[in-house]
Amino acid sequence: MRRDGIGLAVSAETGRGRARPSASDEAQWGVADHWSPPFETLQTHRGDCEDYAIVKYVALLQAGLSHDDVKIVILRNLLPKEDHAVVAARVDGQWLILDNRRLALVRDTKMVGSIPKFVLDEDAHGASSRQSSRAGASAGRSSPARFVRPA
Repeated sequence: MRRDGIGLAVSAETGRGRARPSASDEAQWGVADHWSPPFETLQTHRGDCEDYAIVKYVALLQAGLSHDDVKIVILRNLLPKEDHAVVAARVDGQWLILDNRRLALVRDTKMVGSIPKFVLDEDAHGASSRQSSRAGASAGRSSPARFVRPA
């Protein structure tokens, strides 16, 4: 699966993010935080980091990667100090980070300046960096994770 998995990850990374203009939720929607469903992001051609992460997540699942091998990760960037959403995809036992701010895939062990805070899974459950993925608390009905399930 190496060639296929890496090919899918590269395709998802280069097809979204930098090629599309980034827009804050305040500028686009007039609210502090809005997590767009994938088709809303694709139709408007705009979004912020979590919107692009959701599109990449769904694209990788639809392309055949397992739910166990694709996650949305909420990071805390140190410079600038801000929260940021990325997608992590496991290929050949290694986690690759798909970040709309970079054109290259980065191994999770090579991420510098970011601290993982939260991981969202396919069941709309999450786990903080202090919890295992099995011990995550329910994110609830209004959770952004409800948008990451493919139709």
